[in-house]
Amino acid sequence: MKKLLLIFKKKKVWIPTSVVLIIVVIKILFPSGGVVQKTVAVERGPVTLEISVTGRVKPTKNLDLAFERSGRISSIFVKVGDVVSEGQTLISVDHTDLDAQLAQAEANYKSQKARLDQIVRNAQGGGSKSDIDLSNAYSNALDVIRDAYNKSDDAVRNQTDGMFDSGSLNDSRVIIETTAAQSKIDAGTLSFESKRLLAVWLSEQFQLTPDNYSGIRTALDTNIARMNTFLDLFKNLQDVLNNATGLDATALSSYKTKLSTGKTELVTALSSLNKAKQTIISQQTTNESSLDDVDIQKGLVSQAYAQIAYYQSQIAKARLVAPFAGTVTKIPYEKGDIIQPNTTAISLIGSGQYQMETNVTESDISKIAVGQKARVTLDAYGQDVLFTAHVIAIDLSETMIEGVPTYKTTLQFDADDTRILPGLTANIDILSNAKDNVLFIPTRAIVVKDAKKYVKYVSDAKTEQTQEKEIQTGLKGSDGRTEVVSGLVEGEKIISE
Repeated sequence: MKKLLLIFKKKKVWIPTSVVLIIVVIKILFPSGGVVQKTVAVERGPVTLEISVTGRVKPTKNLDLAFERSGRISSIFVKVGDVVSEGQTLISVDHTDLDAQLAQAEANYKSQKARLDQIVRNAQGGGSKSDIDLSNAYSNALDVIRDAYNKSDDAVRNQTDGMFDSGSLNDSRVIIETTAAQSKIDAGTLSFESKRLLAVWLSEQFQLTPDNYSGIRTALDTNIARMNTFLDLFKNLQDVLNNATGLDATALSSYKTKLSTGKTELVTALSSLNKAKQTIISQQTTNESSLDDVDIQKGLVSQAYAQIAYYQSQIAKARLVAPFAGTVTKIPYEKGDIIQPNTTAISLIGSGQYQMETNVTESDISKIAVGQKARVTLDAYGQDVLFTAHVIAIDLSETMIEGVPTYKTTLQFDADDTRILPGLTANIDILSNAKDNVLFIPTRAIVVKDAKKYVKYVSDAKTEQTQEKEIQTGLKGSDGRTEVVSGLVEGEKIISE
């Protein structure tokens, strides 16, 4: 024994011997080679697939309202923050010109309707008007055309005297200072055009004779249209005066009196032209009264009624009404401002449940469907405050974001909550699929070789020997679990890492 100890005390013998002893101990304690392998048992339970995305809260309804035509804002009935009901009038622009045209259309409708009644009576009784009556109607119309020219010429040239720079080459430049800059520009343009139209009108009159029926009818239609240009001139000049600066009261009053006189002349002339036109139509219809004439006149009545409907619709478009119940969020204009077509005049958000919009990448969009549930947290309240929602729409058209195709997906909160506000950032977990009471293992334990899936399982519990085994998998969860369809049984030990 002493000899054995002496041998071990020698350095050259002791070191190799120690190494041998250590190896023997490791072999005894760790038959697998000294590497501790972590094992897990095949379990039965739930496997869940969730798609996590980020979105932003928006109202269910969000709308910017705009007018179809330009105009001056005459009334604003609400203010920002007001809660409004569906159909409530919010804002309107001036529509006095449309009111006048509507009144004219209504008068025309009554005239056409009365004429229809007369034609029906004549057709039923076999009576008709003579050619003399029709000739008189055309002769009277020619007189009306000439008188309308005189009134228009006086209105445009004389009643606007002093408002334009008559001493310069450009006698259509308004010399009155005003804050209505656009109306001043428009008035100059319309003055030039009105004088040109008057010159053409005067020339045309020399070609008209009482027996030139078609020429008189054309002149009536043409000059009725010209009257609208003249009236637009006076409308803009009125706006210039209403916003004039630097004019003394006497001069301002004088200008307004002249404009009033001129406008009265124009309105009278327009009314006379329309009346002469309607008289000719009536006389022609009467002279040709028959059952066919009844149908023609019915068409004219319908046309006249359509004109009423048109102006009523235009007046309706001069008012913006709430298309749904909601809250006013923006009014960028004030009363008296000029607003252009298709420019936002007022903005609303709807009452009711809020929605979220998010963009889902192409790799995940196939896993999402309308109706799927979702858990939501809002950055404003932290991860501990949970909300529930569901998918309501998926836009099938792609949107490229940083070179990646994405698809806009809309979710709606399941319940109203005063804590939910527009614009908040939402963290959304969409429940794409879930299975319960299935065999599962950690996804990290699966090895893929040649398109087949394998795991290492403990083939000998005593020696902890392992072997590879092919398995079939099902749902791959976002929770780190993968469903095992075949190849393993519950409780079987596998290597997890």
